[in-house]
Amino acid sequence: MVAVRIGMGTEVSVGETIYAVRRCLAGDILQLESEDDGQLVKIPRPELAFSVANGEASIIVGDRKHKVLERRDLSILPEKDRDELRRRLAYVKLVEKPRVAESRAALVKASIEIGAAQLNDPKPPSVATLYNWCKLYRQAGGDPVALVPQTKRRGNRQRRFSPEVLEILQAVINERFLVTSRPRPTDVYSAVVVEIERLNAYRPAFDQLAVPTLRTLYREIEKLEPYTYLKGRYGKYIADKETRHVGKGAFSSRPLERVEIDHSLLDIIAYDEDLDIPLGRPTLTLIIDHFSRMPLGFYLGFEAPGSASVMMALRNAIGTKEWVNERYPDIEGTWPCYGVPEVLVTDNGPEFHSKDLEIACAQLGITIQHNKVKSPWTKGVVERIFGEINRSLLCDAPGKTFHNKDARSENDAVGEASVPVALLEHVLCKWIVEIHAKKMHEGIRAIPLERWTEGVETFPPRLISDQEDLNVLLSCFKEIRKIHPKGIVIEGIWYSSRTLTELRNSSTKDFQVDMKFDPTNMGRIHVRDPRTNTYFNVPALDPEYAEGLGLWPHKILRKYLRKMGARQIDPTELAKVKEHIHDLIQESAKTKKRKRTTNARIGRFRESSSQAAPNEDRMVEPNTSYEISFDAVRRAEEEDYRDNLVEDDDFLADGMRRIQAVGKDDV
Repeated sequence: MVAVRIGMGTEVSVGETIYAVRRCLAGDILQLESEDDGQLVKIPRPELAFSVANGEASIIVGDRKHKVLERRDLSILPEKDRDELRRRLAYVKLVEKPRVAESRAALVKASIEIGAAQLNDPKPPSVATLYNWCKLYRQAGGDPVALVPQTKRRGNRQRRFSPEVLEILQAVINERFLVTSRPRPTDVYSAVVVEIERLNAYRPAFDQLAVPTLRTLYREIEKLEPYTYLKGRYGKYIADKETRHVGKGAFSSRPLERVEIDHSLLDIIAYDEDLDIPLGRPTLTLIIDHFSRMPLGFYLGFEAPGSASVMMALRNAIGTKEWVNERYPDIEGTWPCYGVPEVLVTDNGPEFHSKDLEIACAQLGITIQHNKVKSPWTKGVVERIFGEINRSLLCDAPGKTFHNKDARSENDAVGEASVPVALLEHVLCKWIVEIHAKKMHEGIRAIPLERWTEGVETFPPRLISDQEDLNVLLSCFKEIRKIHPKGIVIEGIWYSSRTLTELRNSSTKDFQVDMKFDPTNMGRIHVRDPRTNTYFNVPALDPEYAEGLGLWPHKILRKYLRKMGARQIDPTELAKVKEHIHDLIQESAKTKKRKRTTNARIGRFRESSSQAAPNEDRMVEPNTSYEISFDAVRRAEEEDYRDNLVEDDDFLADGMRRIQAVGKDDV
């Protein structure tokens, strides 16, 4: 780059056309002549300057008959090259602006003597060298870039090896080196040598192929493009990930416009105070608002990622959070987030493709957006908060685990575990309300709580029309069942109410109804009345057993009761078996060297069989009716919900085998 004064003969490039200044007219107007057809164009000098400043035109510097110099920033040159450039430019300036009354060769000689004295140069250039410097400088239109030393261009530019040898090198690299087993260059070099020796056996002595060195193979590998190298050695996924373009990301203009959901195992071993054993790493299902970066709701427990955990997290996110301050009075501040989101961003897990979630979101007016497979960066907000929770909240908690093998080598996370799940939920709520909500967030350059508050003032959250509608919608299992005189039976549990009996009496024989239930609480079901298209609540006939009991532990109880020889299963026997299993868990859990996965299943059993309901749950009053406007017909090709349950239910291991030896009468 060089400063140029526009005058006669100055060449200007506009698009693909080159113009030359032919005249300077009155009024500071320039007359340009096209190089292609000789067309004359008049343009004011300020307008041309404005076009150059905006990049619409450019001034051609130097002689276009010679090689055009590349644009370079002289400040990035090595110190040695910058010193040499200043030295050459000093000699050239003495020739361009002479200080002596000489010309031609005499001027060049005199300039060399003056420059050597001024610069204290022990090795001044020769006359021919300085003449060449001046020639390059003039051809470049006075651009100093022409004087930059071209030391990198020295040496032989021709390949020493024949095309046949280069083809062998490329073939070995493609076939033997660019593979996912990732061999070293030294491991594949022998293939190059063997192939060349094989070809030389058929060639005359004067036409033998030269064997390249190992360094030559390294140089050919270094010439590979990063994407080609990563794709061959690590696969397409890693290559796309490492070479992808990172832009600004998703944009949201209001609260709840875009929310993200995902699961993660927390980096801590939870602890059971009653059993005095570590239970394993609990699962956190979290929903976060993209606009404000405020968490909307979560599920924390040992329920495997699935429809149940997603539904519980979604119900927690939509509802208000008064239960947080009621359950934990020590938390200073409130959790003001609630409302129905517009877009729910998920990955491609099977739980996010379930029919139950699609039906619930369709009725709530939520659009589900599935991101590209193996692209966690497309929902980076929720991925980031998982890392923040593990680093900030659990950084010094006893029982913390590490992903790095070297970091956890001296860490006894299982032995140090002492934080129960209830305390984890307490500190998580406290961290969300008192720390995350009030701390400056770099991604939005604002405080999440303030951004949420300002956003909902302009765009109030959408509310559900009825809380009981939400309970029905988020009951993720649906079936068609016959109404018996005793009621409806699900996995051996009977449900009946006066409203259900009236519906049966007013219907035809073998009448079947649609019903839904929450797999985390078998204490009640929701039955649809086809006459009014409304759902009403039907409680279990034995609420002491079924209330708060999950479907998963209930199936385990039934399985082992069958193994004990019971032909018919009644609630009394189930209750006795439940207490018997509880005693076995107490005894079995205290054994040493228990596997962490077994303890996690024990934690899931105790969590799903607990009689206490969460504070945020609103229980449905018996025989309460409410209208559902969206009815989903169960498709014949849908899998039965029992196929989605965890089949590995023998988590009691040795303790459960002892049940088989116990007679029915003993239970």
